[in-house]
Amino acid sequence: GAIVCIIPARFGSQRFPGKLLEKLKGKTVLERTWRRAGHAEACRELVVATDSKEIMEHVRSFGGRAVMTRSSWRSGTERVYEGWRLLEDSWRFEYVINVQGDEPLLNPAHIDALAEQL
Repeated sequence: GAIVCIIPARFGSQRFPGKLLEKLKGKTVLERTWRRAGHAEACRELVVATDSKEIMEHVRSFGGRAVMTRSSWRSGTERVYEGWRLLEDSWRFEYVINVQGDEPLLNPAHIDALAEQL
């Protein structure tokens, strides 16, 4: 079945607020993670689910797709679920893969290996 990969991305991290927008060799941590995840063959769609207008605008600035979630979620998993529900075409996806936003060195083959198990 079709797979959507969703990156939960909140601005207000307790340990390091704004971490996802920090620059790492010219690009933000989030953009690097998004680009790496985009190399996974399994991800038919790649979406950032965020509660931050700043992150939303940033994702759109590099051509990414983002949806705005509420800020009250206690976990990234809850944010991913709402992000999936907000997709107008959510019914197309049989599976959702949660991709952590702070993994700029993510190996796309790991996403593909997980998808094969689904």
